[in-house]
Amino acid sequence: MNSTVDKYQGKTLLHGEERSVRNWGNALPLLVCLALALWAQRALDQRTHEMWAFAVYGLAAVLFVWACSNRKPERLVSEEDRESLPYRGKLLVVGLAVIIGGVSFPLFEGNRFTPGNVLLWGSGLILLWWVSRDRGSGGQSSLARWRDRFSPEGIRIPWATLALVGSMLLGAFYRLYRLAEIPAEMGCDLPLIYANVKMILEGEHLIFFPLHPGREGLFFYLITPFARLFGLSHHSIKFVGACIGILTIPMLYLLVRELFGREAGLYAAFFLAVAKWHVILSRTGFRAILMPLFLILVWYGLVRAMRTGRRKWFFWTGGALGLGLYTYNAFLLMPVAVLLCLGAYAVVNRGRFLRKHWGDVLLLFLVALYVFIPLGRYACDEPQMYLYRVATRITGAESALSSNVLRVLLDNLRKTALMLNYEGDIVFYTNVPFQRHLGYLSGILFVFGLAYAVARWRSGHNVLTLVFLFCTMLPTALSIAFPAEVPNATRASGAIVPAYVLVGGALAVLRQGLWSSLPGARSRRLTLDFRVSNTVDWHVMKEVNLGARHLAAVGLAAFLALEAGSVYPVYFDQYVTHLPFRNYSITLDMARTIDDFADDGPSYIVPMPYWYDGNAVRAQLRIEDQDWRNEVIALQPDEPPLSILEGEAMFILHPNDDRSLGVLRGFFPKGVALQHIDYDGNTSFITFYGER
Repeated sequence: MNSTVDKYQGKTLLHGEERSVRNWGNALPLLVCLALALWAQRALDQRTHEMWAFAVYGLAAVLFVWACSNRKPERLVSEEDRESLPYRGKLLVVGLAVIIGGVSFPLFEGNRFTPGNVLLWGSGLILLWWVSRDRGSGGQSSLARWRDRFSPEGIRIPWATLALVGSMLLGAFYRLYRLAEIPAEMGCDLPLIYANVKMILEGEHLIFFPLHPGREGLFFYLITPFARLFGLSHHSIKFVGACIGILTIPMLYLLVRELFGREAGLYAAFFLAVAKWHVILSRTGFRAILMPLFLILVWYGLVRAMRTGRRKWFFWTGGALGLGLYTYNAFLLMPVAVLLCLGAYAVVNRGRFLRKHWGDVLLLFLVALYVFIPLGRYACDEPQMYLYRVATRITGAESALSSNVLRVLLDNLRKTALMLNYEGDIVFYTNVPFQRHLGYLSGILFVFGLAYAVARWRSGHNVLTLVFLFCTMLPTALSIAFPAEVPNATRASGAIVPAYVLVGGALAVLRQGLWSSLPGARSRRLTLDFRVSNTVDWHVMKEVNLGARHLAAVGLAAFLALEAGSVYPVYFDQYVTHLPFRNYSITLDMARTIDDFADDGPSYIVPMPYWYDGNAVRAQLRIEDQDWRNEVIALQPDEPPLSILEGEAMFILHPNDDRSLGVLRGFFPKGVALQHIDYDGNTSFITFYGER
């Protein structure tokens, strides 16, 4: 191609030669389904043409599956599979471990970890680990692989590692930036979590923490070392949760790499790093942040066990499954999920895996049961307390059930299915009320990935993804006693993992499909020849590569950048705006006020019912004793504390408590009342200072 343009006595010449031509027709269905899905998701967000939007979404998903029918991103399931090694001579060791576990079970009476029962229980677990060791497995060790990356020329760092580190840094920014400020209010759960960690710091090593409504304790034990070093506070609880959220990013990469390859793993890690759902959960300080991490550990171990047949991965899976029961009550469904995965996988490969590894599968569940022994003892001693929270949601223990339970359940399932792309959690602390839980692009890719996994459920380990997605969505759908709480982002937190597994896999399929269909780069030679005068010439020649693939890469990068950038206004603007009083913490302000007056005299609060959380105030005291309990139901001049008061005192009142303010003005004629103002200019509480 030649062109000539005369300008300022000069001319510009453009010469090019196309090197390769590909068939655009193969890319057209992928571009069409992407365009349809973009319109459908936008229509759902705007609540316009909703029926058409759902229909178009379905059409786009079907078209995606058809257009990618020749793509096979799933890794082979029998890549390294081998026969299970015999247990020769090891059954006696397994029997000894079972006996030790049986002996240790009664020692956990009283809901306490002690050096004695932990040592005995741990010795049996070590025996089970010894049984699971693989001898002569071959292969290069992890240490050797890392050693190979160092050479006299320098350190070789794979590009995938750099990309993963970049995603982790981006995820760390969203999880740690302004963490001390947002969210500022402790709410009703964090003060109890604070109290649970404080018990551990004071030497009370409980197995299950029965403070209402009862909580599993692994998260509290993970907070304890950090609290010992830097102090226990609202921020330290949130910081540990944020670190767990950051750690989940590379773990998801490892899982998705095992399922769909490295490219899909990097996509999944990136989307999780900027996932609003996971960012909010990481910053709340809730123990549910452990749910996605431990689901990944179980899933990864299960896939490795299915692929390699090595016994150590069955032990890994069982250990992660048992330890996961110490994280969050929604994890109670995961043993059932693993059973369903094994059953579904038996259908896929016609039972070959179970026939070869039935002994190892028994070892998996034996290890899980063994790890559960301490918590299992508490569950046997206090079943009502252990299952209290679960029972209140699926039975009439706290609220009467509807006369049509099936209808409620079906409606819950409908709302749960729509939470990812249509309408999410209403609770302001875990979501911007009613917003979908997935991002714009990740929501589209989830639909594509789900359709792809359903259509190809027999390929790879897709059936495991479908089972885990269903089982992790059930905890919120089963809230039949409180259907208004459905969907619930915290109870469905485990669904984060299968959702972003599908997102990463779908984007890898989409990218590979487009790249194989779009025309390749065309090499062009650009010549610029300017003649300014008869004596001055300027001549430049440069060869550049131009092609549709480069434009597609730019488009992909733009989409990823938009997804990453969209999280900032959603969390730091919209989320903050929807928090009570726009993230003003009345309990923190009260605690600081009490601390400021601690050296001058006693402080008291007159609690008009339910307008603040006394536990949150006490947890945030730094100068005043945290056992402070100077709450006065009604002030009377002839009753304590007024009747015995000497010197200065401070009283915190509700803005509408005119009666108490009148009593104090009469008792302290020279007293001073000050208003504390929230971010909206409203009076949050009144402090009255008096001296007798």
